[in-house]
Amino acid sequence: MARVLLVEDDYLLRRVMTLNLVRRGHSVIEADSVASADEAYQASLALAAPFDLIVLDINLPDSTGWDVLRHLNAPPDTALPASGTAGGETTDQRARPPVIVMTAVHPSQRRLDEFHPTALLLKPFPIGALVRLVERVLSPSVAHDDNNPDNADNAENVDDSGNSESANDPPDANSAYQSALNDGFLRQ
Repeated sequence: MARVLLVEDDYLLRRVMTLNLVRRGHSVIEADSVASADEAYQASLALAAPFDLIVLDINLPDSTGWDVLRHLNAPPDTALPASGTAGGETTDQRARPPVIVMTAVHPSQRRLDEFHPTALLLKPFPIGALVRLVERVLSPSVAHDDNNPDNADNAENVDDSGNSESANDPPDANSAYQSALNDGFLRQ
C-alpha cells in the first residue's frame, strides 16, 4: 500500500507501531535517530522509491525531528548530493511527503508554522489513533501540499486520548472522519 518512514527512538513503541502499520498493508522502514532517518530518506530517493508518509518523533537521541524537517524542507540546491549525480543535481527533487509529528509536549505555534506538519499526534496515544490518522493522511481524498503555507491550518491535532481536531473539516467531510468520530477518536 504505502511506504512509511517511521522515526522513533523508543524501540518497543517503534515495533508496536510498525507491526500495526504492516498488518494494514503498509511497508515500514524504521529509523531511531536523525542520522538513520536521513540515511533511509536519501536511500529511498536514490532507489527511486520515495516514502508516501513520514511518522516522526520530535525528541530523538542525536537531535530533534525538527532538524529532519529542516533538512527535508531545504531548497534542492542545498540538499546533500547523491553520489554519481552531475553538477548541482540532487536526489531531493521530489516534494516532501506528508508528515505526522509525534511528541509528548505540544509544540509551539511557531514550530508548527515553520514546518507545516500534516498532523500532530500527542503522546501517549492509543495505537488506533495512529492507525486511523495514517489512513486518513494517506486517503486519496485528502489533498497534500505541505510546502504550501496556506495549508498550515489543515494540520490535524490528536491528543493523548486519541481525540483529534481539524479546524477545516466539517463533521461529515468523509466516511473515514465520520467513522473515527463515531469511534471516539475525533472531536466535533
